[in-house]
Amino acid sequence: MTELELDAYAKLVHALTLTVRQFETSDELPTVNESNLQPPYVFTWHTSLLERSAIFLWNLKILKSLDKDNKGLGVFFKFDCNVDDVPALAKEHAANGPTLDSLVWLYIELRSEFSRMHLDQSTLFFVNGVPTFSICEEEMASFIAMKGLGYVEAVPGGYASTSKTDTLLSKPWWDE
Repeated sequence: MTELELDAYAKLVHALTLTVRQFETSDELPTVNESNLQPPYVFTWHTSLLERSAIFLWNLKILKSLDKDNKGLGVFFKFDCNVDDVPALAKEHAANGPTLDSLVWLYIELRSEFSRMHLDQSTLFFVNGVPTFSICEEEMASFIAMKGLGYVEAVPGGYASTSKTDTLLSKPWWDE
């Protein structure tokens, strides 16, 4: 990975961490928390985008598994670092984590799903027929980094996907 790609990787992992942190619960979930784990923790459903995100973050030493032996194969995770340390950890453990393309795919898919399901709003809107991402302040650095690598382009109101991103989003990355 080039230094520019590694920098973008760290910024995307940080943005992904902030998105996953929104799923952290401080409430007990008795119907699924059979282990009586103490909150806060992140609960994921098997084969979900959130589970995929948690496993990526587990591989990067950002989350720890609350399942036996910390194997990262379960559905309960806890943050294992300070959010400010995430970019450095992402760079340090990038070889154990997802590829940059996989990370871009997952980040866009997860944040789109979260916005639709939990905020009742569309993350993707269209300007002149081109999908556009409206972004919040804490995502700005990751989108600037993705722009620098050709994954998105700046348009009025946000960033639009490029053919590079459209190609990524058309592929399933679950097998990686």
